[in-house]
Amino acid sequence: MLGFTDAYMLWRAAPVPRSGPLAESIDIRSDLMVADNYVTTVIQFVEHGVFSPAVPDVLGFLEKIMQRIDKLIAEGDLETREIARYQHAYAAVMHLIYSQFLELGSRQA
Repeated sequence: MLGFTDAYMLWRAAPVPRSGPLAESIDIRSDLMVADNYVTTVIQFVEHGVFSPAVPDVLGFLEKIMQRIDKLIAEGDLETREIARYQHAYAAVMHLIYSQFLELGSRQA
């Protein structure tokens, strides 16, 4: 399984995946950018030990995004599926990072 530090480094190095031509793909990319902003709270934890979770249900938000992406993967054309897989991987890494952040931070408190 991918550990917290490895997942964090991958996330920090990766750009938010592009969107495809479908409106849903564009909306998903926008939501990924919002989720990415929430997950940036992890940076303060890694760099300074500050545990300050984002207010919204970040994990639930990412799970809903991944469900929408799964639908694009199942129903989309080849280009849409390829883009959606990158979007899904990005969301999954953020989900992993944020869930581990919550676990590590709760031990710290």
